[in-house]
Amino acid sequence: MVSLADARNDAKLALEGADLRVFTHAPEVASGRFCVVAPSDPYLSSPTEPIPFRNYQLDLLVLAVVEKGDNEATDAALDAHVQDVVVALATSPYDVVTVTGHGEYAMAGTTVAGVVIEIRSFINLGE
Repeated sequence: MVSLADARNDAKLALEGADLRVFTHAPEVASGRFCVVAPSDPYLSSPTEPIPFRNYQLDLLVLAVVEKGDNEATDAALDAHVQDVVVALATSPYDVVTVTGHGEYAMAGTTVAGVVIEIRSFINLGE
């Protein structure tokens, strides 16, 4: 059995294994290149396919962030960051479901550039 916190931490560890700076909450200071692993909506759901009892679909979001610069540099940095995240997750139990377009997000008193990467896995919360 695994806890929800353990599952989020597993995603964090998979990303840290690729030398990415990762948080499971919004950092107090938003600077540089980093990721935030957070619950998605829905966070936990019954799978649509018949899977053994007590296995649930777990959806998480990875906010991949870079510092804002000129448009061309920011776009290039975000594309590289997304690629690093996708490659880091390739050997983990998490599948990349969607990646949003580039956007701006308010965080820790500043505005950062980022993309939201939805990832999915299945976990057993029983017994």
